[in-house]
Amino acid sequence: MITVNNLIESEAETDQNMGYIRDHHYYFVRYIFYNFIAEHVYQAIRLFRFDDKLKSIVSEEGTKECNLNLIKNLWYKTYKQIHKHNPTVERVDFMGFDYHTTIIEDSKTIVVFTLPKPQAITESYYVGVYLHLIDPDEMPENNGFDYIFPKAEFRYFTLEYHTSEMTALCEWRNGNHLLYDFYGNLSEKELLNKIKLYSI
Repeated sequence: MITVNNLIESEAETDQNMGYIRDHHYYFVRYIFYNFIAEHVYQAIRLFRFDDKLKSIVSEEGTKECNLNLIKNLWYKTYKQIHKHNPTVERVDFMGFDYHTTIIEDSKTIVVFTLPKPQAITESYYVGVYLHLIDPDEMPENNGFDYIFPKAEFRYFTLEYHTSEMTALCEWRNGNHLLYDFYGNLSEKELLNKIKLYSI
C-alpha cells in the first residue's frame, strides 16, 4: 500500500518545480483518501449511498455528520503523518469539506466531495468517486474468520486547480495520473455530468 511516509522525500523535487503545493491538501487526495476508497469499496457504497436499511437506523443528517467526521479524521491523520517528517508543514483547515451523493441506478453511485479551496497546481477542488456494486443482490458473508464482501469497483476522479481560471479533469487509476481535459471553473453539477460521460 502506498503511504505518505515513503513518498514525501521522493516527490520533493517535483513539488519544487510546480510551485507551492500544500502537502496536507495534496497527499490527502492523492494517497490517504484514495487508499481509503480503494481498500473499502463496498463499505464506501454503504456509507455514502445511504440506503433504506441504514435510514431506518439513523437520520440522514446524522449519517452525513458521522461520515464527515470519519473523513475529518483521515484529513488530520494526513497532517500528522507528514508532520513527523516535516514539522514545518502547513496545516489546512477542514472547513468547507462536504459531499453529495447521486444514485444512478441500483448498482451505480457517484459521490462528489468538495474540498477546502485549492491554491496551487495539483490541489483539487473536488474528488468524484464512481462506485459500482457488481451484484446488488449479493450480501456479505462470514467465513468464520473474516467477512467476504460483495464485489465492487470504483473510479477516482479529481478536478484540479491549474490556473485561477482553468481546471484539469483527471483520474487516478492503478497509480497512474490520467489527464482528460482542461475546463473553466466547473460547478459540482457540471463535474458530475463529466464523470457520468467517462464512467457509465
